[in-house]
Amino acid sequence: QVFDLCVCNIYVCHTMLQTQSLHPIFFTPLMKKRILDCAELFAISENKNVRLSVATLILNASSYIKSSSAGTTSSTADHILSIVGTIIGSGLYESEATVRVLVALGTLLLADDSIKVKAKSLHMSSMVDHAGSQHGEKAKAVAGEIQLILA
Repeated sequence: QVFDLCVCNIYVCHTMLQTQSLHPIFFTPLMKKRILDCAELFAISENKNVRLSVATLILNASSYIKSSSAGTTSSTADHILSIVGTIIGSGLYESEATVRVLVALGTLLLADDSIKVKAKSLHMSSMVDHAGSQHGEKAKAVAGEIQLILA
């Protein structure tokens, strides 16, 4: 039952982020929190397809925040940073999913200076370096760009 709810929320989030044409109820802080809660729940899944979906969800959420004229709340950004930290720290993610998570982090960092401050306080820089060095040239390049943003 929890799985079905989370899959539904992830689907809604993907649709919302791609079309931005759903009813405004989907843009409420409560709905965003529920969607991110589901992403967090499945962030360390043993299924690589689920992990790739979570990485894509985090990328879409970060892109939405960056492009949204309404901005984001601190709690939403903190939640995404926490999920990114869990993902990077888990060591479970394949290269493609790791690159998506790193791009999501870089995109989120560009959304607001307060997010950069928070990421620095969480020592995301060292986590990013480690993830970049473990997952090939694309990950290494994205990690380098993130380091420039955090500098």
